[in-house]
Amino acid sequence: MLSEIVDTIIPAGEIPGAKDLEVDKFIQVMVAACFEEDVQKQFLAGFNDLKSLAKDKFDQPFTKLSDKERITLLETMSAFDDQEKKFNFVAFIKELTVTGYMNTRYVMENLLEYEFIPARFDGSFPVEKTVYSNT
Repeated sequence: MLSEIVDTIIPAGEIPGAKDLEVDKFIQVMVAACFEEDVQKQFLAGFNDLKSLAKDKFDQPFTKLSDKERITLLETMSAFDDQEKKFNFVAFIKELTVTGYMNTRYVMENLLEYEFIPARFDGSFPVEKTVYSNT
């Protein structure tokens, strides 16, 4: 279900989408390793809420819905403001999806032109004037 949510947030087009780059695995690791137990429980509860909302609104599971229906469902769920929860489930997923997507190897190398270590080394670089020279 998480892979379908990230695919809805960043779908594939001319470039791979979040599902293609396995951002759902990044989110699973982040939630399990970097967040407190109460946040993890609320994260899992968000899936249950999404499942029940999909069943109530469309009488189908989230994974069987069309893209338009998924977007409608996520927008509806995003509008909920529950004071007992520390975060909005949809906003939380969106933030982690964008973070995970922007830090994938594909995006870093092909879109941001980042060079991974070991990067290029240019050992022969002419220096005309430095802050240490007296000229």
